[in-house]
Amino acid sequence: MGLTQPATTGPSSTEVSSTDDVAYESKTETTTHSPQSIRSVEAQPTDAAITIGPPPDGGLRAWLQIVAGHLVVFTTWGYIISFGIFQPYYMQELNLEPSSVSWIGSIQTCLLFVIGTFTGRAFDAGYYRPCLISGFIMQLVGIFTTSVATTYWQLFLSQGLCQGLGCGLVFAPTIANMTTYFSKKRTLALSAAACGGGTGGVIFPLIAQQLIPQVGFRWTVRAMGLVVLVSSVIIVLLVRPRLPPRKAGPLVDWGAFREMTYVLFAISMFITLWATYFAYFYARAFSIDRLGGSQSTSFNMLMIINAVGIPGRLIPAFLADRFFGAVNVFIPTILAAAVCIFAWSGVNSITGDYIWVIFFGYFGAGIQGMFPATTAGLTKDLSKSGVRIGMIFSIISVASLTGPPLAGKLVVVAHGSYIGAQIWAGVLLRRAQSLSAEHDDLQKSLNSSFDAAKAKRAGELGRVASALRDWETAQSSILELTSMAQDPDQDPDLASIARDELEGERAKLDLLEKKLKESLTPKHAFAHLPCMVEFRPGPGGLEGRYFTDTLFKMYKALCARRGYRANVLKYEMAEAAGDQSSSSGEQPVQEAILEIQDEGAYDLFRGEAGMHRVQRIPSTESKGRVHTSAVAVWVLPSFPEGGTGGDNVDVDDPESDFYINPQDVKIETMRARGAGGQHVNKTESAIRMTHVPTGTTVSMQDHRSQQRNREDAWKMLRSRIASQRAEQREEEAARLRSSVLSQAQITRGDKIRTYNYNQDRCTDHRAGLDVHNLPDVLEGGETLDRIMEAAREWLVGKEVEMLVMEEEAKAKK
Repeated sequence: MGLTQPATTGPSSTEVSSTDDVAYESKTETTTHSPQSIRSVEAQPTDAAITIGPPPDGGLRAWLQIVAGHLVVFTTWGYIISFGIFQPYYMQELNLEPSSVSWIGSIQTCLLFVIGTFTGRAFDAGYYRPCLISGFIMQLVGIFTTSVATTYWQLFLSQGLCQGLGCGLVFAPTIANMTTYFSKKRTLALSAAACGGGTGGVIFPLIAQQLIPQVGFRWTVRAMGLVVLVSSVIIVLLVRPRLPPRKAGPLVDWGAFREMTYVLFAISMFITLWATYFAYFYARAFSIDRLGGSQSTSFNMLMIINAVGIPGRLIPAFLADRFFGAVNVFIPTILAAAVCIFAWSGVNSITGDYIWVIFFGYFGAGIQGMFPATTAGLTKDLSKSGVRIGMIFSIISVASLTGPPLAGKLVVVAHGSYIGAQIWAGVLLRRAQSLSAEHDDLQKSLNSSFDAAKAKRAGELGRVASALRDWETAQSSILELTSMAQDPDQDPDLASIARDELEGERAKLDLLEKKLKESLTPKHAFAHLPCMVEFRPGPGGLEGRYFTDTLFKMYKALCARRGYRANVLKYEMAEAAGDQSSSSGEQPVQEAILEIQDEGAYDLFRGEAGMHRVQRIPSTESKGRVHTSAVAVWVLPSFPEGGTGGDNVDVDDPESDFYINPQDVKIETMRARGAGGQHVNKTESAIRMTHVPTGTTVSMQDHRSQQRNREDAWKMLRSRIASQRAEQREEEAARLRSSVLSQAQITRGDKIRTYNYNQDRCTDHRAGLDVHNLPDVLEGGETLDRIMEAAREWLVGKEVEMLVMEEEAKAKK
């Protein structure tokens, strides 16, 4: 139906247009009706054919609806875009990842939009006031139950679902109601109402900043609920629907999807709002964890990004109404906001963050302010405005639901410093503080009376307590130096010195953080033991056997440089290869075992287990093609002579991983093969042992003495069985932890490292480290030290992840 002025004349017609803003005409009659007849038609429950009068574009009643709309946006969007208040708090108190917490805020936003289809139609049908009252009740219930919630699912139900539904019940009908009062000034009027988001985005964080230190989080949330309650009462008293109800009509106006403008606008808004709300959720957490800002600074960021939104909503709206039109202003506003989001990754100081929130706060608010007005402008038939606005709200609800959690998950996947800081602010730091407190209590107890068990436990916790003290000292120094460097009243020379020292303290903090991580991770059961490194060629034929010899010599040279006691347990050549060697002197090795006899060697070398890949041109290749071969490396725990070692490992203890019942072992003697002399080849000095229950077989022939081969074979068999038992325990634990360990554990088939001769490069695929100077690596030089250290850090990181998930599982139970 057209938005034309009713074709009526006379005083009575003028009176109706000015007071009721609507006149009725019969479809079959063209005579002028009196005001009394119009009121009688209005009272009828049936949907008569009507012509709607033009919006008044002003007047007390119209602007009071904008005031009511401002308060509605204040209580809905103002609260939602202040979710930065809750994001860091929930992450720390509940030990949750950023993406998990974001689901609470995003479900609020989603529900606010998604039920717009239903509430928009309810507005058209005349149920505006019941929707408002029901929505406000749900909002208040959600806020006050949030104040007593203690678990994630309780917060999700109260703040996510209950408040989201309540906001959805009041928001879309309010937007639709305001559009019926304005035409020429619609963009400015709706943007003035949208400024309620900026007002709420300042007031709610200000309440939190002032009250949380004094009364705590729970009473602060209740104070916010009181503000929402007072606003809700004022809104119910102010609102007045202008149009009569349209009882008949579909829930969804499918005809809108035949209008290309409507469809393209819906798609563009989906993409735009997919990214917009992420910044509001994480603005405060970013300033704390990425930039090291204080709690007060983080609240300032949240208030600024929302306060700047007030002119950000009004100025574009004024330009749109007066000069350029809504769409022509909306498009550059979206582009500018996109540039700001891209620029966020380059912010590395508090000052830069202040500048960033000012720019994004302006353009991000422009999107939120222009969006409802532009949406309303797509509907020429005001009687369908509620349905069409609600339809677009439902479409973009999916974007608002998934945007912040996906962005939070990307932060986690990237393993940036942001998430690292969040982890330390949560699970691991709590664990370190708990263990340090336990250490202090044990020390006090030991001062009064000695107890061997307590002394052993205190010794184990000593490294955690020491690492935590060093880390906390560095943190305090950084906070103090940051305050000095940013204090405007500070002497310039002292501020400059503070900035210089700050860089050194931050570098020191990174090292202390690694040390604290290592102290917190559970000590591997075999970490204190010597180890055996076993080499076997994988795919690649003769080239793979040659490279087996290269790796064997690489680790042997490393041990010689570091002063480790290395013993060759086995060095067996491939039978078919004979005595041939490569042009560089490599031997075709079928199997080799190198024992490092120093205590703690297993912990140093365990990161080397896996598949080592080589890419090079073999000396026998005539066409210059690069061949790829592989060598499998196992790192097994060993035990000192005599059967016991550090931590009282006893191979004769049935509870020990190293224990093997001699009755379960089949022992065979045979003559040795290959080079070695007449004595080796004519006596049965070679030994083969088979552990019948597991089928594990070990053969040893490297020594002239059968007794020496027997001892080495027992040592090797015990190590393999112990490794298998430990691996089985870890796999069982992994299943209990939802396969966390199985995803992090280095398995025998993993490709962990590539040695590329043509590019003079060695790549560790786990740590993501590329180093050049390959000859130094293969000679066991310092470049190999860098690679092994990176692999150990990767292992520690994976163990930290498992530890975090174990703590979360305990917390949930």
